[in-house]
Order: sequence, then C-alpha cells, then structure tokens
Amino acid sequence: MAEYTLDVNVDLTRLKVLKENGYYLCLARKVDNQYNVFTSNTFEVGALVKAQSNKQDIAYKQECVYDKATIMQPAKSDPKGQDGSFKVINEYGDTNFAVAAKVKGEYSVIYNTPNAIKGQVTFTPINEVCIWFALDSKTNTMISTITGDSIIVPYNKVLMHSISYDASGNWILTG
Repeated sequence: MAEYTLDVNVDLTRLKVLKENGYYLCLARKVDNQYNVFTSNTFEVGALVKAQSNKQDIAYKQECVYDKATIMQPAKSDPKGQDGSFKVINEYGDTNFAVAAKVKGEYSVIYNTPNAIKGQVTFTPINEVCIWFALDSKTNTMISTITGDSIIVPYNKVLMHSISYDASGNWILTG
C-alpha cells in the first residue's frame, strides 16, 4: 500500500488572519484503494452523508447489487469490470449512492451521487486531492462547489507533493 505525503506551507501573515477568522484547512481525497458502497440520503449541500442501507466493501473490478428488498448485497467479480472502477447495480428504484474510502483504518465518504440513480452506476475514484480553506466544514460533509481559492494536486505515480499558500492568497504547487 502506497503512502502519500503532502507538505502544506502557509505564509505566516495569512495564517494569522485565517486562524483569527476561524478558517480550517480542508482536504478531500481517496486513499488506500479500500472502499465501501451504500445508499445515502438525498444530496443536499452542507448536509452530512448518512447511510440509508447496509454498507458493503468493494474493490476494483467488482460489483454490488442493491436489491428490491433494499439490501446491498456482498461484492462479487464484475465480468466486464475495468481497472480503477467498480459498480452498483440498482434493482430497487431511484436511489442515491455513496462511496467511502478507508483512511487510517476508518471509512470516510468521498462521493455521494448528486442525483438519484436508476439502473447501474460505475464509480471511478481519482487519485488526487483538493485543498482549500473553509469556515465550517466537518468530515463527511457533502460538497457541491468549493468557494474561494483551492488547488488540485494530482498524485498519479508521485508519492510526495508540496504546496504553498502565499501572502497574496494564491495556492502554488512547489514540489
């Protein structure tokens, strides 16, 4: 399992202002390639994602069936599965689905479908992080758009990056 590192440097004058105004450094990403899927509450910006069904572990090239009895069935091999993706086959009806990634032994939601899904949905997690400052964010909060400046840091085959937030409030990828 790869371990990724991100060094964040914030200009000291900016850091003081951010702290005084109650800003938090936020990061959204997937790690460890360990996921679970479940049905979730309807997407609402700022709401916490809540499981509406049982959760099932799933891996790339696998699929889960959400059946008519509202049970998420255990994952099985997907004969048409592709590297980097997994899917949920929805036999129930219009339903929102969420994906959680395992981070240091605990699952955190990384995606919630913004619209209810009929039929099947394929999930392809992306190996990148988005970093920004926000006033009132909590783990597992649904995010539609990020207000303010942010930076996307792609990892792909790179395991370490450095970013800076300068005195002018600009994000810079430095390494």
